[in-house]
Amino acid sequence: MKKLFLIIVVFYSVSYHGQQTLQYSNYLENSFYLNPAVAHLGKKSLNIIYRNQWAGFEGAPKTTFLSYQSSFSNKKDVKSSSFSNVGGFLQNENVGAFRSFKINFSYSYTFLLSSNWRLSFGSFIGIQQLGLDVTGVTLFDPNDPVVDVSNFSLFPDFSMGLALTNNNNFFGISTKQVFQNNWKKIINSDLSQNESSIVFIAAKKIALSNIGFTPNIMLDFTGQFKPKLIAGLKIDFKEIISTGIAVRNENTVLGQFKIMFTKNLQISYAHDFSFSNILLRPLNSNELMVSYISSISENNKHKNTISFF
Repeated sequence: MKKLFLIIVVFYSVSYHGQQTLQYSNYLENSFYLNPAVAHLGKKSLNIIYRNQWAGFEGAPKTTFLSYQSSFSNKKDVKSSSFSNVGGFLQNENVGAFRSFKINFSYSYTFLLSSNWRLSFGSFIGIQQLGLDVTGVTLFDPNDPVVDVSNFSLFPDFSMGLALTNNNNFFGISTKQVFQNNWKKIINSDLSQNESSIVFIAAKKIALSNIGFTPNIMLDFTGQFKPKLIAGLKIDFKEIISTGIAVRNENTVLGQFKIMFTKNLQISYAHDFSFSNILLRPLNSNELMVSYISSISENNKHKNTISFF
């Protein structure tokens, strides 16, 4: 019970909002999760992520994530080079006694606004299973009415977003968890529920010879919680290898590294250094992401596929 209590205290000390929108450290590479309008045009993409947050603490968050997208052109609308993307993601998260599993399906549509700007709309729809598994937890009061048994419930999940992009600029805004599901069936209390989030991401590519710089920013507004801000800079060399650093307004510094093994396969790693006001040592987190992206030859015939990603 002491370990469980410590984890709960730590959650509050670093403003962790249990079962809300997850923040991945590789947030640009995994921006599809944050905004369903993000699409790889004329391509198929597969992402696999494993995140171990606050390594060394028993019961700390562990997340696995799998996403897939496939793009196809709308042949009746060749002049505007419009595309549709279908796909989705699976996400599983364990945080102490809490369990969360999501499955979402996505659709997005993107078209040219001008000769060099593209607008995209997208949505996620799916289900989320939330639960509390107290079988491995020692309670002070075995008859506690809040966590007396292990409970699991299914909830609808819906998100939507839009993005304005060209080859060098990206602006995206999305609403996550539109349905604010109440957790009463899980913890026998009306005081907890899913909170909707509004997420804004912007990035710009600046090319200088063989080196590229990508300053970026992300803002997350979730319910009554303090807004979360991440500001970062990525540096690429010949689009083969990249590194980056970002700062989050929750006493966190992110270090990022990516290498392209082939033109299709890339591996990204990120490490978080989170500093708590009540602990003497940093709360280190590790995140590994494997991405496979392949072109769809049919769509390569189209011109003006303008895409940031």
